Amino acid sequence: MSRPHFRHFRSVALGGAVLTLVSVFILQTQLPQSFSLAAWQPDELLPYAPGWLVDDLSWPYLLSLSVMVLAILLTSVVRPGVNPLEWASSQTLTAVGMLAIMADNPVTLLLGWVAIDLVELLTTLVSAKTGHRNSMILTFTMRTGGTVMLMWASVISYGHGIDLDLHAIPAEAGFFLLLAAGLRMGIPSLHLPYQDSHLRRGFGTTLRLVSAASSLALLGRIPPEAVASSFTPLLLVLVSLGALYSGWKWLQSPNELTGRPFWTTSVGLLVIASALRGNPTGSIAWGLALILTGEILFIYSAKHRSLVWLPLLAMLGLSALPYTLTGTGWVGTEAYSIWFLLLLIPAQAFLLAGYFKHIHSPSETSLRNQTRWNQVAYSSGLGILTVITLLLGFWGWRGAGSTGLWWAGPIALLISILLTLRIKKIQLRVEAWNKKISRWPRILPLHWLNRLAGFIFEFIGNVVAMFTSAIEGDGGFLWSLLLLVLLISLMSQGI
Repeated sequence: MSRPHFRHFRSVALGGAVLTLVSVFILQTQLPQSFSLAAWQPDELLPYAPGWLVDDLSWPYLLSLSVMVLAILLTSVVRPGVNPLEWASSQTLTAVGMLAIMADNPVTLLLGWVAIDLVELLTTLVSAKTGHRNSMILTFTMRTGGTVMLMWASVISYGHGIDLDLHAIPAEAGFFLLLAAGLRMGIPSLHLPYQDSHLRRGFGTTLRLVSAASSLALLGRIPPEAVASSFTPLLLVLVSLGALYSGWKWLQSPNELTGRPFWTTSVGLLVIASALRGNPTGSIAWGLALILTGEILFIYSAKHRSLVWLPLLAMLGLSALPYTLTGTGWVGTEAYSIWFLLLLIPAQAFLLAGYFKHIHSPSETSLRNQTRWNQVAYSSGLGILTVITLLLGFWGWRGAGSTGLWWAGPIALLISILLTLRIKKIQLRVEAWNKKISRWPRILPLHWLNRLAGFIFEFIGNVVAMFTSAIEGDGGFLWSLLLLVLLISLMSQGI
């Protein structure tokens, strides 16, 4: 593409993103707003027609996604090798994600989820190496399982004589919708199969965050009584352990792109934990933090001392301090839910410490070598994300401007500061502990038992090769927790 055409395409893309952002702001003054297509026939087969609703729960997600795509376009000027097709793909995928977030009924949500899944599957299969394709297909299968859970929730509601309404969710369907969102969040493959850094920061970031947002936005609509069960404490333990483990892996990651799957998983599990603790408002807060706070770090490729204060300010959105984005994150309606903060607050501390670490990781490109216009555009992209992150802490959605649990945020910050100061010593101790564990086979040789176990596992592996490949590596612990949550959730429903 010639340079004049490239600039023209960039101007059109920026104009579309700005128009979308302005429209979202105007829409906020006229909430709620609903619109739908013509009714599908026959009514007996499908009582729903595709419809959308914008209210105070979906609007902040729409704002976050529109700001996200605008920031990606503005900051792309410092990343060499950017293709205009990437901009078009990011905007199209974001539009589909916004339609899924606004879904007024299960049919609309189902169509949005399937569209996002197909885009991700086709993109990753085309770009992935052969060795990565099994994990991509397995991730797609897991998300399809979440879609099936949404359909099953509709069946359960219909069996009780109720049409499933996503804005008045019956108690019988609550756990299945929670499970649907959790499965669709899934345990993502450790790395996107893109070799080029600009793709990983641009379209790759859009793909990860839009997919997560379209799934987790549903949790803000699940009423607390719909997830109240005798199994809820056990589910909270598993979710908290998963968030703790993912947060630790995020802290250990060498850079933000390598650790992005753990960021998405850990913050996503905090969203689920808030829903399980009877705090749907808090789940929205953590969902917005996943998009806004994460986005500013993932596009912060040209790092410079004059701009470091922007991601540091955005980091407040993850702090759970009063009047910040996640100020309502740790509120819980159940009396026992306060005890789970013993696991959840350290998980948040890992996220904060890792965030601070990755802010100061090496830069990919130099900002000084850019033209004045590129420097202004890049700074504006980071700045608008930071402003929206701070603004949503005070205004724009249900729960904004709240003190929440005022003491939880400072405790998490204190732990994160201690971790930051002693991270090297902690890592050395963990490595020494791993070495001690590795000595046990030499101290207590059981070769015959190893050979027997190897034969058994080899036999099982030949039968379930796809599942064994899923539980290898850093994501194995998370996959195990996710499957256990699935089992317990089904048991809690008497299945």
